Amino acid sequence: RDVVRHPGAKALWSVGLDYAHGTGHGVGSFLNVHEGPHGIGIHPVATEAKIELHSIVSNEPGYYKDGHYGIRIENLEEVVECRTKYSPTGFYTMSHLTMVPLCRDLIDTSLLTEMERAWVDRYHAKVVANIMPHLQKAGDQNAIEYLKYHAQPL
Repeated sequence: RDVVRHPGAKALWSVGLDYAHGTGHGVGSFLNVHEGPHGIGIHPVATEAKIELHSIVSNEPGYYKDGHYGIRIENLEEVVECRTKYSPTGFYTMSHLTMVPLCRDLIDTSLLTEMERAWVDRYHAKVVANIMPHLQKAGDQNAIEYLKYHAQPL
């Protein structure tokens, strides 16, 4: 499961930190937000069940400094097949289901690498492509302005 957990933890691991909570879990269909059978994390219960194709899982890496602050961004993702140049099958990746921009006012761009900035910009481009047509059709000018502001390139 560290292979799945790695992308969310890599930035912390590179400076000798980690987070003690799970990276993700199954999402319930009957109001049980932490529904199994699978989970992504360091605890044994998280490793008991296989993550299946088309499972819906949360992706929520974060960091908490005891007594000071915490940050956690949670998105829902679908497990989908990932085709690669050398292997047409056998790998899974995650596809975003949550289409909400990250709060621009809480992003300190001076702390981001170019690769991280590019990831945020790609995510925001997907959010705009998926959500803007619905907002325009609804004529929701406040939501359109909100999306334009928060999803503009870093």
